[in-house]
Amino acid sequence: MIRTFIAAALSEPVRNGLARQIAACAAAAPLVKWAKPDNLHLTFRFLGDIKENDLAELFDAIAEAVDPLPPFPLEVKGIGAFPNWRHPRVVWAGCGEGRDDAITLAGAVEDAVVDLGYEPERRPFKPHFTLGRVKQPADAYGLSDAVAGLEDKVYGYIDVDAVVVFMSSLRRTGPVYAPMARLPLNG
Repeated sequence: MIRTFIAAALSEPVRNGLARQIAACAAAAPLVKWAKPDNLHLTFRFLGDIKENDLAELFDAIAEAVDPLPPFPLEVKGIGAFPNWRHPRVVWAGCGEGRDDAITLAGAVEDAVVDLGYEPERRPFKPHFTLGRVKQPADAYGLSDAVAGLEDKVYGYIDVDAVVVFMSSLRRTGPVYAPMARLPLNG
């Protein structure tokens, strides 16, 4: 079984900007589990464990779904928390310009995987880049002050010209992601 998700990769300049933001946030809230900058991505769909024999069919279905869509620029903008800053569980960087295109792309990916028999996603897609996960509310004490005024900060743009199917290997030191297929948007 291969732990699998479908995502868009980050450009180096945006990744570097978010890495600096993570470092600043980690100084304010060291108990939050912060993402490694190399692992940052925009997840369109997490599938979990799938059989290796099912990968070719998955790649084909997603390639067919995203092929007619045009590439687009996506602005990485702002810092927020799910569900909110009073009870943060996930700290994220958001999306500005291109957000609607990302939602359309996620819908195409969702339709493709549901057609293959995967359970539909229960929650609506909210494009974001997970920066950190909060285990206990007290772990994030002081974090909202550290990110005050960053809700509109622009970290740059990424060119979403493909989706990538990643393998996720869970290790004691954290997850390691490896691309298995890059499927272009050709519309």
